[in-house]
Amino acid sequence: MNIGIYLDRLLLGPHGHPFKGWTASLNTISQIGNMMLGVLMGHIIFSPREKTVKCKMLFACGCGMLLIGWLWSFVFPSLRRYMTSSYVLEACGLTTVLLAFFYWIVDIRGYTKWAFFFIVFGANSIAIYMMAHLFDFRLIGNIFVGGICSHLPPAVGDFIQAVTAMAVMWLIMYYMYRKKTFLKI
Repeated sequence: MNIGIYLDRLLLGPHGHPFKGWTASLNTISQIGNMMLGVLMGHIIFSPREKTVKCKMLFACGCGMLLIGWLWSFVFPSLRRYMTSSYVLEACGLTTVLLAFFYWIVDIRGYTKWAFFFIVFGANSIAIYMMAHLFDFRLIGNIFVGGICSHLPPAVGDFIQAVTAMAVMWLIMYYMYRKKTFLKI
């Protein structure tokens, strides 16, 4: 028994603590913090400031979150499985630094051609999310590379199947992109 399990049982009753190593109540609070930090970074990006100022702000916020998360981890350990607050700060800090880097590369420097692969996914992010959760694309990928993968070490074969599944999903997304079919909420 720990505080997370106790809160789950107290708040959720018999439905509390459904998964081993995961607590719904405390994880939800951390995930809300994660989401709010993402919204805050979105406000920075969509603000009327100059692009270079926005990039510097994102980078500073990311470095700040990394530093605070690292320092906080000495008091409250950084554990992904439990989505601790120190982990959320470190993960959000790292992703914000990466966001600043890619914002600088794509929006400030103008290097966009290399990003087309990601644009196809990002233009229809809801569709790809639903596709990935509703159907196992490894089954389709296995049609193309199943014979090859059976002769390879399991880790290599699994990687090739995953890359093939990603390629199949990208081709579907590319078709939707070309036809200007976008799912929106």
